[in-house]
Amino acid sequence: MIFLTSLRRRHLKATPAAFPLTLPLVRNLEQLSFPTPVTFLVGETGVARGAWCV
Repeated sequence: MIFLTSLRRRHLKATPAAFPLTLPLVRNLEQLSFPTPVTFLVGETGVARGAWCV
């Protein structure tokens, strides 16, 4: 399984007035590190992602 250890914001030519950059937390965030590995489950509606949330 693949785990995330951190997220880093790329500096794109996005409009600062566009979501999610309107949120101060996101606008000022350069990197978000996770002390323990994190896994994101992604899928279509109805594929039982919620069944994994234990």
